[in-house]
Order: sequence, then C-alpha cells, then structure tokens
Amino acid sequence: MGMELTRRTFGGLALGALLAGCGMDAEDLEVADTVPHSPSTSGADRPPVTLPMRDVEGGDPRIAGEAISKLADGLFAATRTEANHTISPMSIAIAVAMLEPGASGAAIGELRALFGIDPADADAFHQSMGALEVSLEELRDGLTFRLANSAYVQEGFPFEGTYLQALGTSYGAALVESDFVTQAEAERVAINEWVEAQTEGFIPDLLPEGSVHGQTVLVLVNALYLLATWETAFDAEQTTELDFTRFDGSTVGVDMLRGSVDAAWQGDGFVAGEKRYDGGLVAQFVLPEDGRFDEVADALDAALSNRPERTPGGGALFLPKFETRSKAELVDALRANGVSAIFGTGGLEGISPVGDLAVDGVVHQTYVSFDEKGTEAAAATGITVRATSASPTPEVSVILDRPFLYRIVDTESNATVFVGQVLDPTAG
Repeated sequence: MGMELTRRTFGGLALGALLAGCGMDAEDLEVADTVPHSPSTSGADRPPVTLPMRDVEGGDPRIAGEAISKLADGLFAATRTEANHTISPMSIAIAVAMLEPGASGAAIGELRALFGIDPADADAFHQSMGALEVSLEELRDGLTFRLANSAYVQEGFPFEGTYLQALGTSYGAALVESDFVTQAEAERVAINEWVEAQTEGFIPDLLPEGSVHGQTVLVLVNALYLLATWETAFDAEQTTELDFTRFDGSTVGVDMLRGSVDAAWQGDGFVAGEKRYDGGLVAQFVLPEDGRFDEVADALDAALSNRPERTPGGGALFLPKFETRSKAELVDALRANGVSAIFGTGGLEGISPVGDLAVDGVVHQTYVSFDEKGTEAAAATGITVRATSASPTPEVSVILDRPFLYRIVDTESNATVFVGQVLDPTAG
C-alpha cells in the first residue's frame, strides 16, 4: 500500500479513471512496479496489480460447500457424455461466482438461485467462498490443495471499483491488465501458461483458439490443484489385472487396486463406499445397478448425502487404477441450470459503468489420476466477457507507408466524390 502508481496506466487511461467514482482509489491496489505498459508485451510479462487483501473473517465455508455440492448434480447431468467424464464443481462454482458481484437485472436472481444465495446477505456467500478456499489451502499433513484466481482486464476499459474490490476481498484474485484489442492471441497464450503453471502442467490449453478476441474485456480464471494421499494406502503388491465390463458387455483388462473401504452402504439402485485421504478429504464411490446408471448419476448428491447413520467399514474395495482428462464448454450447461441473462446484454452492468457486457464463453478442463498412493488432480475454469457496444480503445495510428486506398465523400448526401488507390506516390 502507498506505492506510487501515477505512471501505471491502463491503455492511456489513468488507474484512477478505471476506478472513478466507485469508492476505491489507487492506494487500495498494489503493483510490483510502475513501468508503463509496452505494446510489445503480453499479460505474462507484466506484473499483476494486487487487489485488496482477502478478508473472509467470520465466513462459514459450509455455506459455500453445500452450495457447490448441490450445484454439482445439475452441472454433471448437463455435461455428461458417452465417455469418461469429470468436472470440478468447485472450480466452476468459484469462477461463476466471481461474476455475481457484477450482475444486474435478471442475472442477479439467476445466479443467486444457482448458488442458493440469500438475497438479504449476498456478502455472506462470497465470504463463505473465500473462507472455503482458505480452509482448503491450510497446511495439512498428506494434502496439497492449491486454488488460484485471476482477473485479466482490458487496459483502458473502465471497471467498477466495487466489483474489482469484491474479487480481491472474497476471492483473493490477482488483477492483470491485458491488451486484448491488439494482442488477443498473445494474451490467450499468456493466460494458458498461467493456468498450466498453477495446475502443475496438467491443464496446458484451457482457452481454445479464438476464445479471446478484440471485443474481450475481461477473463476470469480459476485454477485448482490437488495432491492427496490415502490415509491407508493400497498395497502395490495386491494390484492385479482384472476384467472391467463395459456397457455393451465387452471386457477390458485393467490394473485393479485392492484394499478396503472406510465405510459402505446400500441405497435405492446402488451400493456406495468411501475411503479417506490424509488431511480431511474423502473419496466416495457409487456403483449403480444394471440399467439404472443414468438415474443414479443424475441424482448423485442425494445418493451420497442420504446415507444411513451407521455404515459398516472394512469391506473390500476394488478400484481401477486410472487417469482421465475431460473438457467441457459450459454455456449450455449453465443455461440448463437456469442461468441465461449473463449471456445477453444488461446482465453484467455491475462490472463496468459503460458498455453492454456479456459472457462470451465458459470453458472447463480436468485431470484426475488414482493410484496406490492417492489422487492427483487438477482443474481450471475460464470465463470470457466481451463488450457488445462501443467502449474505450487504445489510440490507433494510420501510417500510409505502403499501397493504400482512399475516398472523398460528401457528408451531407453520403455521395462518393472520388475513390482511388495509391500504389506509388512518386508515379504521378
């Protein structure tokens, strides 16, 4: 705090203009240097502006935890395919929740319904999300859990200071000024490199080509990395190849981990069990009856939540040793879960005082690996926001140092008086 920021500009607009009239000033932000932006550098080469420190004292992580688990069913049902598929409801929820402080109109109600946010105390939900992240990142034996959030903002585009402040105080987000107007591809690569670093290399290409363009003004990103060891490891000598039967009745040989469950129970159409990790996490497994897979999959939270109070432990657990990667575009999934206003104009007026903003895309990737020692997993979610109307842009230079075209037009009648080309100004 207190570092001089007068030379740090956002595309020709002073930082104060970025936050003007929003109850937040330059002294609320920190930056690693005061070197003006160079058009030849991308976001990866510029130090982030640090938003206000996370302040989640008193936040109850259980509020966010329950909201994420209830959201999981709908998102999983809307994204499931005919192949291996995994999503991280936590990563998705954090990224989408970062939109809510900037929501307006119908989008407010839709996002609050999605998360079950109490309209009378939305701040409590965001504090809870922050408290959940802090809780998971606490040092725990046998567990590594990292969560990172970033907001990449178009330089020169004015954002509401209250919105940016919410990203900092609840989500600990780093703010990175970016030049999407002239260097969209370089910025996309820079964002992907950040995600790759945060996820130990498991998510190298979150944002696909074309997802960031000249109308992009904001990219919100969550990255998650997990390395958890079993409380009781599987004995590697017991791992053996067994047949795994597919839906069509065919079989394939897999390396099967052999151990025991810490708890197991039966429900309507399934049997379930769980195995604990060090550090307070647990893996839960559900085996649906033949012919009832979709039914159970679409109500997974209910199957795992409505378990008997007394569950036996020590039964056998046979778990395929596997790793899987998944990708999902989440626009349709969010629409299927009642969120649509953010994809049209008028739903994000709390993010910026000018311009009609709309979510352009929501992308998600996961990596998960199970073996004798535990689980390694990574996830990332990216949300791109575009400006759909005129917005501040950097100055444009016109240097006619190669063949060019020209017109002379009567502005009253719009009639073209002359039109021509100049291939060689010296040719006469």
